[in-house]
Amino acid sequence: MLLSLLRATPQSIAEISSLLKKKKVAIDRGTIYKTLDYFTGLGIVGRTQFKDNAVLYDLISGIAHRHHVVYDKCGDVEDVIFN
Repeated sequence: MLLSLLRATPQSIAEISSLLKKKKVAIDRGTIYKTLDYFTGLGIVGRTQFKDNAVLYDLISGIAHRHHVVYDKCGDVEDVIFN
């Protein structure tokens, strides 16, 4: 269930937890962290820590190398893909 909620755009644990609650799935945050760490180890999920120490997770969709742009004013995050 957790994997199906992940997107290619970065999401925080709070955002993922909120999506799970909307789907009426009860998973505590510790389990979410452990599961995402496991998926990260398998190379399914990317984990990015930003300069403000925020950690975001995103689904890796076969893209070998990419970066993220974070807009200072609104906080939005976008992928920058390098071929």
